[in-house]
Amino acid sequence: MEIDLNELECRAEAATPGKWTWKQVCSFNTPGCAVFWPDMSKGGVHYRRLDSGGGMLEADANFIATANPAVVLELVRRLRTAESEAVKSERRAIEYGDIVHQFTIAMRAALVAAHLDGLDHGMQWIYNTLAGPGHLPDLDDARALGGAQAMFDAEMAEHKAFRVAHPAPAIQSPKVGDCTEVKPS
Repeated sequence: MEIDLNELECRAEAATPGKWTWKQVCSFNTPGCAVFWPDMSKGGVHYRRLDSGGGMLEADANFIATANPAVVLELVRRLRTAESEAVKSERRAIEYGDIVHQFTIAMRAALVAAHLDGLDHGMQWIYNTLAGPGHLPDLDDARALGGAQAMFDAEMAEHKAFRVAHPAPAIQSPKVGDCTEVKPS
């Protein structure tokens, strides 16, 4: 379904602000429903009759009254923000995937170079991969920790502590029928 957010936003801005309510009305001996909103310039109340031949359900009228301009504008704002964040997140995921892929290719090339051309050539691949972005380890610090495995363990523990302190946001999908109140900010 195509939604024109600009048109929706323009219509919400042009509408009366509410607070809207609904009531059962009888006019010309025909029952139906109407949505009411305050209008101090015309005697206090405006209303628009909403009747679809077979009448309107209370739930329909409540929905129309609840979908007032402030709510629609807030939903438009949230959708635009979410769409913008989704684009940024997708871009970051692609960039991080590229980094992991490039490092994997470099490690594979290092292994091939070590087997075909000698360990020094393999280590040169690893050195170049780490030196480019400035990730060479401090050898004196690694020696003081107890060597490569101790450095690895310490850095993994530091990373795990960081992830605990800064967890990734949980993805929560709404359950069918789960309605949460949308309040304009």
